Amino acid sequence: MDRLVRLRQREARRGGEKRPVTTLSCLPAELLANVVEYACPYKVLDLGHGIFSHRGSWLGDMLLVGCTNSTFLEALKYVGRLELDIMHRRWPDELGAHEDMLPVRCEEAVRRECEIASRRLRHVRVVYQGGGRNTFTPAQTKLIVDCAASFPSLQHFEIHAGEGASTCMSISANLHAGRFSNLRRLKIDCSQGDLCILRRKYSSTFNARRIAKFAFDELVSQLPPHLGIDVLVDGLYPKLIDIGDENTWDLWATTFLDFVARGADVHSRSILRELEAMHEWPYDEVSQTRMDVYYRTVETLLTVHRVDPNSRGRTCRQYISDRPVLWMMLDSVAGTVCRLEGDSDYDLSPNEDDPAVLEPVFRFLMRTIDLLVQHGARSTLEDLPGYEPDDLDDKLRRWMLARPDCTQRMREAMDRGDMFF
Repeated sequence: MDRLVRLRQREARRGGEKRPVTTLSCLPAELLANVVEYACPYKVLDLGHGIFSHRGSWLGDMLLVGCTNSTFLEALKYVGRLELDIMHRRWPDELGAHEDMLPVRCEEAVRRECEIASRRLRHVRVVYQGGGRNTFTPAQTKLIVDCAASFPSLQHFEIHAGEGASTCMSISANLHAGRFSNLRRLKIDCSQGDLCILRRKYSSTFNARRIAKFAFDELVSQLPPHLGIDVLVDGLYPKLIDIGDENTWDLWATTFLDFVARGADVHSRSILRELEAMHEWPYDEVSQTRMDVYYRTVETLLTVHRVDPNSRGRTCRQYISDRPVLWMMLDSVAGTVCRLEGDSDYDLSPNEDDPAVLEPVFRFLMRTIDLLVQHGARSTLEDLPGYEPDDLDDKLRRWMLARPDCTQRMREAMDRGDMFF
């Protein structure tokens, strides 16, 4: 960008202009777009509450700046990020019950927002549609996906409040049409809706979950490996594997390892941390199949693909611990031990208050921790900035050392200081 500024300055001097040449209006449109983006943040830090909150319409602010003059309007074409915040702006409160779909009457507002964005912003690389109190209908979801697909330079697409099945179908249709060709990151976290399909144990949601999973399976079969991995380990899809007593974790593992074999990059990203964050050991009702699949997948990544167990590379998950995967596993153990001993503010579910019920999960966790330690995983004080050992560390250490499945490797790792929690 510095080069573009100097070029514009030289052009102005050659033209004999006497006025200053560093005003905003004389900047190249590509550089001015960065200024506009900085001036119109999507969220502003609320110092009083320590959180980021919405401040009006992001696209509306952009267009207001664009109305300054023709130079600013031209600069909008080079804005790199589109925030589709119409849910928060137009309907900040529920329309109907929480998470229900928006009424059909809202469709025209969604259509207009998407049409303006597609027409004015031409070089968008990131499209982010955040959550909301309601869910877009299938038709409204298609408008949003088609809007994202209209940007030929798009590299990152994230949608949270769309309807799951129609999101997958719309992305598939655009892939068939040759769009999304430059996409590098994809997150589909459309977990809301009238039937609340996240409730996998409720028979009333079974068919809705099956329909959504079928749409996801069709989409995954069409995605290139790097995008397929994103969908498999983050967002809604992993939450659809269990439907009542049914589960397809074996198929999930086959698909995942096929993507890896076809060239999905599992070295620059912290794939082990992503896989660990995908599960909630042992707070979910965890099947033996799910635990076996997880262990075999991690083992294959470590032994066949030589994944670094201490990798702190990028992840596709927005809210993921920046600590090592070994720390994440130890955290799963420590949290449950504290609950069982009454040292936690969290209530146990009926299946979590009996150590005998949790014992298979504990054996799985100990086995996985041993596997990670065997391949060099560590959680040292250097890996945990700002952390100081406390009573919880001692409690976890004593609990693990007292177990018969605490291997010699694990004992030596504790002695070296490689298993701090």
